[in-house]
Amino acid sequence: PYTTLFRSARVTYARVGDRDGEAGALLDIGGSLNGQGDSAGALREDEQAFALSREVGDRSRMASAVNNTAVVLSAEGNHLAAEQHYEQALAIYKEVGSKGGAAKVLGNMAAELEFIGNLGAANAKFRQALSLNREIGNHGSEAWALKGLGATLYLQGELRESGNDLDLSLEICRKASLKRTCG
Repeated sequence: PYTTLFRSARVTYARVGDRDGEAGALLDIGGSLNGQGDSAGALREDEQAFALSREVGDRSRMASAVNNTAVVLSAEGNHLAAEQHYEQALAIYKEVGSKGGAAKVLGNMAAELEFIGNLGAANAKFRQALSLNREIGNHGSEAWALKGLGATLYLQGELRESGNDLDLSLEICRKASLKRTCG
């Protein structure tokens, strides 16, 4: 259902000549398709969003398209390509000074590393994401990074530190009423 709304938004943006809005709608369509299990469709929309964002000079949106592509590649099991895309997205976000974007990519990279069993590297990326999220005051992503860090520490047998991070994540969620992050 959301895909239809996002496609309608894209048509509207295109009709009024809002290329940046159209690129954003393409990213939304790609995310929706990915959520429905249509990875080929998601990759197609993300590629179009990247091209359109490059055309209008929106480097931050280009990074979002590359990050979204990495998420799809990761879900497909193409971990090397996902890592390369995450690195590209992170470089762009750093270049444009988007700490929030960089934190999001670092969190995604950490989850990827955790999934493939590289727990030490995952911990490092979760810590970097946590630091940036705290710096910019993004409590939801701070709680998410703590939850990820707690999980990797648990898998490494660091039960006390894991419990501390998970408890802190829950505390942040309760204070900020972040049901989605903590649910």
